[in-house]
Amino acid sequence: MSVGISYHLKKSFRSVKKFFGAGPYKSAIQSCPLQEIVGQEWKASAEAIFPGQQSYQNCGVQSSRQIVEQALGLCLKKTELEFLEDAIKTCNVDKSTPHPQESGGTNAQDRQCILKSYGVDSSIKPTSVEEVDDALRNRKGVIVSADVQVLWNGRVPPPTPTGRHAVVLTHGDYDQNGNLTGVFVNDTGIDKRYRLSVDELEDVLDSGSGSMNVTDNPIWPDN
Repeated sequence: MSVGISYHLKKSFRSVKKFFGAGPYKSAIQSCPLQEIVGQEWKASAEAIFPGQQSYQNCGVQSSRQIVEQALGLCLKKTELEFLEDAIKTCNVDKSTPHPQESGGTNAQDRQCILKSYGVDSSIKPTSVEEVDDALRNRKGVIVSADVQVLWNGRVPPPTPTGRHAVVLTHGDYDQNGNLTGVFVNDTGIDKRYRLSVDELEDVLDSGSGSMNVTDNPIWPDN
């Protein structure tokens, strides 16, 4: 999702579709009991906000929702589809045919707009390991986009699809000297939470749009 280019590149992204169930559409509000994990470590927070498998082409929208819920410390009383419809109406998120199966593509500006619409201020930063490290050390929310062939290498059965995909980086992993050794990911595309090494992270960032969303204020616990 390069700046100014959304998932309108549908031909390259259609091969990702089979990993994003086309239905049935979610109607029940998923629980995310954030009030029960205050004071616990960040892993509990990252797990609590993770919505699982996305239903549409709405990886950036679902990534934004996780950041919003963590930043506000509450569950939004909206279904996945309701949240998507609001993002389309408010922030010009891609609405495609057939809707909603093919809808939900975003770029960094769209995601910034979604966050802002819920009162979460954020900035668009250039992607680099150093920028990610700085954001995570300061407990800020981070959304990056990447080529799924790089991001999902070894994580899904071949053939790996093509297209860009947005995920949340929840926290850094550090060695005994305080050096970043990896980052943890909430990925709604394949319904997984996993770790990327620093080398993998660098490749992932190089494959993406060159821009990432970073909240202006800390949102994660400090333990």
